[in-house]
Amino acid sequence: MAAINVAILALAFLIMFPISSHVTALSSNYYEKTCPQLETAVTNAIKNAMSNDKTVPAALLRMHFHDCFIKGCDASVLLASKGQNTAEKDGPPNVSLHAFYVIDNAKKAVEAMCPGVVSCADILALAARDAVALSGGPTWDVPKGRKDGRISKASDTRQLPAPTFNISQLQQSFSQRGLSMEDLVALSGGHTLGFSHCSSFQNRIHNFNATHDLDPSMNPSFAASLRSVCPAHNKAKNAGATLDSSTAAFDNSYYKLLLQGKSLFSSDQALLTTPKTKTLVSKFAASQEAFEKAFVQSMIKMSSISEDLPLTPPSAVDSNFVAYFAPDFIKAGHDHLCVIGLAPKHVAFKDEGGITAVDFNVGKSDRSGFKVTGKRKKNAQHFESNTALCKVCTNSDSYIVRCCVKGSLLEVNDRLIKLPGLLNSSADREGYIAIIMPKPADWVKIKSSLLSLAEYKKLRDEAS
Repeated sequence: MAAINVAILALAFLIMFPISSHVTALSSNYYEKTCPQLETAVTNAIKNAMSNDKTVPAALLRMHFHDCFIKGCDASVLLASKGQNTAEKDGPPNVSLHAFYVIDNAKKAVEAMCPGVVSCADILALAARDAVALSGGPTWDVPKGRKDGRISKASDTRQLPAPTFNISQLQQSFSQRGLSMEDLVALSGGHTLGFSHCSSFQNRIHNFNATHDLDPSMNPSFAASLRSVCPAHNKAKNAGATLDSSTAAFDNSYYKLLLQGKSLFSSDQALLTTPKTKTLVSKFAASQEAFEKAFVQSMIKMSSISEDLPLTPPSAVDSNFVAYFAPDFIKAGHDHLCVIGLAPKHVAFKDEGGITAVDFNVGKSDRSGFKVTGKRKKNAQHFESNTALCKVCTNSDSYIVRCCVKGSLLEVNDRLIKLPGLLNSSADREGYIAIIMPKPADWVKIKSSLLSLAEYKKLRDEAS
């Protein structure tokens, strides 16, 4: 199927983005009356596991992160593959997850006290908190009331941020889940715990690019030590390195080492590539207290991600626009405004570097200098649904974005010329491409040819 573009069609005066009424808000005292000893039972299970295996804290923290980043914190990462369905835990990024038995033991202890009351999702959130606290890190009140998911697909693990991600890809991944750049830097501090196999940082120490064998941003002696453990044709299954020098202690060593060029992942190094994130790295490296405060806030925020409940207030686009999707492009418009943008699964987002440039100089004119004036929309250009609006470029390819609807072009988002990263981080908001006004008589025809958000998600899931 051709790349799926998105036409966000709006009744400019009508709010069409209500928050689902069935969503229950999380609460720190959710089980106060129904299971008062819950947290003690979970903490004891974590302590027992840690006494036998020092890798448990890192495993539980990573497990919780991977759970929350796929359709919210619903414990779907715990579900086993069954029949023809391969579950999340067996998806490529999750095959190295371990310590599931710890959650099983905690669940058994809780069920013995309060059968059928506490969700596995809440137990996993509490376990992640205890993993940090019992490793010398901060503790916090965990909001509870999550519901367990029943759907778990390995294909969804493609949504997880990879260790090779650059800053644009990281920003996009986090912002799609309502998380900020500060959340990104703070949560990356979780890398103070744990171990990584060679495959996750091999790209930095062998054949980095056409010019350098090693990533030049790495400390040379540190890179040499990694190469000795992970040779080019490494065959040792369990070879790898600890994520920082104090791998069993939750502290701010990760940030200090990052500033010294001693981080493992490309995604770690990416935090130094923008002024904002680099400033935060320096701040957390200088102050354990500042890091812990930010980490706690971001963990509470992340652990509250739900597929049904947005973390951030809806923007003007969210509040006033209904989203519809069109495979390739559509051949009709409607009598209200249409905001044209890219769908979340557009092929351009799959490129390692994300979208790097936007060019409005397509067709017979440069649309970046286009302006409409007055009530009569003087100078408006009339386009067909297959007319090219712009070209979006990645490091390896380029893609034409078409109008999707027949109508008058009212505006192009020329901010994208200087800030193409807006497409990576907020394609459905600040990263919109253009606004088109179709003729009123075409509304019925266009609506029948579009996909709703639910239909688009179904189509996307079937395609994956």
